[in-house]
Amino acid sequence: MTRTGLREPNLAQRARAKTQLTQRAFADLISVSFVTIARWETDKVCPTGAAFSLLKLVEAHPKNALRVLKD
Repeated sequence: MTRTGLREPNLAQRARAKTQLTQRAFADLISVSFVTIARWETDKVCPTGAAFSLLKLVEAHPKNALRVLKD
């Protein structure tokens, strides 16, 4: 099953809010550019594939995601 074309409005914004990080810090944490985060949060571009899955995990388990991704 492919994630291409899936839209889940505000997913990036919701995931980032759960971590209480700025856009820049969140971008660094998940290894994408600040511009990518901004585009995702304004729904100009939808995260797909691994990025979509990572955002879902961060949203569901923010404390564990922060612990794992900061190492």
